[in-house]
Amino acid sequence: MSQKFPKSSRLLKREEYLNILRSHDKICGKYLLINYAKGTSSCPKLGLTVSKKFGKSHERNRFKRLVREAFRKCSTDLPENLEINIRPRKFAKEASAVMILSELTKMLQEV
Repeated sequence: MSQKFPKSSRLLKREEYLNILRSHDKICGKYLLINYAKGTSSCPKLGLTVSKKFGKSHERNRFKRLVREAFRKCSTDLPENLEINIRPRKFAKEASAVMILSELTKMLQEV
């Protein structure tokens, strides 16, 4: 069983999400839409936004699980002060864990 995603690696406050949206920096992929900004934290932080429009709760939760695991695997290669918010795109329901990881890794190299 994997350990809990630590609070130090999560975006927790509305102001943090708004700060990322105000930066207007984004990258689009086939499965993911990433908004990012440079923050003040000492480690990269992840936020997830998945609306009900994406699908039923089990589909939304599966997407969040896959993205969190992919972020854990590639977070060591990220800048310390990076804050990202990830939203799913239309085809994200069909994506496997490997597809999400490879796309996230490729997209975060552009940051």
